[in-house]
Amino acid sequence: MVDLVFNPFSDTRKGFERQLASFYSRGVRESKGVMRYVFLLLITVFVASTTKVMVQSSADAAAGDEATGIYAYSRSAWPPEVAKASDLVVVQYNLELSSPSVADDIRSLAMSGHRVIIDLEFMSSINQRLGRAPLPDPERVAAEEEKFLNTLSDVPLEAITLDEENMMSNERFEYLGKLYRILKRKFPERSFVQWVTFKTNWEDFESSIDSLPSDGYFVDPYVVSINDYRNIAEYLAGKGRPLYSLLWASPGWQIERGGKAVAQPDWWNDHRWINFYKKISINQKYNAHSLFFLYALDNGRIVPLWQGNSCERNFARAFLTQTMPYIKSVRVDQNTPDSRPSWIPAFCT
Repeated sequence: MVDLVFNPFSDTRKGFERQLASFYSRGVRESKGVMRYVFLLLITVFVASTTKVMVQSSADAAAGDEATGIYAYSRSAWPPEVAKASDLVVVQYNLELSSPSVADDIRSLAMSGHRVIIDLEFMSSINQRLGRAPLPDPERVAAEEEKFLNTLSDVPLEAITLDEENMMSNERFEYLGKLYRILKRKFPERSFVQWVTFKTNWEDFESSIDSLPSDGYFVDPYVVSINDYRNIAEYLAGKGRPLYSLLWASPGWQIERGGKAVAQPDWWNDHRWINFYKKISINQKYNAHSLFFLYALDNGRIVPLWQGNSCERNFARAFLTQTMPYIKSVRVDQNTPDSRPSWIPAFCT
């Protein structure tokens, strides 16, 4: 008699495939005669039924309550349509540079029903963010963050990121892990999420992310390939923690070229909308919250899209009143359409 132990609900698809291959190999090898025929018949029925269960489970997971929102709140640039469209709001607070009044903004947003994510920044230069300069002492950073968070002790918060756009390196992950553990001991009820920017191969990301303690993940896959992003979203969603995904929705800024490269309208209208659509479909499939980077370039300055030129303002209005409500209410087809759907606005036409 063949004694086989098999778990059809392994943690990942790869794990399922490995277990199935082992199960099949041993069954064929150890079964003989009529029993081998019976085994092959049973394994066929089993795989069909288990696959159906797994597909249904995936569909159920995709039908969650993921929210949409914008990055980043500014008191001087917050028209009513932005507030109406946004469930989630990312608010930047820099420990050295931000005004104490930002705490009042956070309180007001949270009390009016918005789910606020604080982008709690402690790096003072781009060189620190890029790993070219030493980071501040984590104990000192934690003490300053504790002081700030104590001013919001009665305010409900969605999450707090430990700075933003963190590069992937063992040194950075070790630093962020230490900071997370200090803050989590002081504020066990708060959700501290790690914001990771990945520009390396997926294999590098998968091997390093497990070492990073976190209550959730914040990612910004602006220039990440669709296949890599699908793998990353699937992997992070499988950890059972909230996943926040900041998508590029700035049609006049060609992010792939690096720096502040102005885009012609056909970049978005003919090409970039496809990337946007596919990443929305991935977010919905894996129940990730979608946030949007809505900014424009004004003679080298970065301004909110609704403060840009007429083309940018029109795009922002359509995005806020059509695109975001549509994404919240409709599950987009996982197959990308041949032409841009009406809920994704054209730019400057």
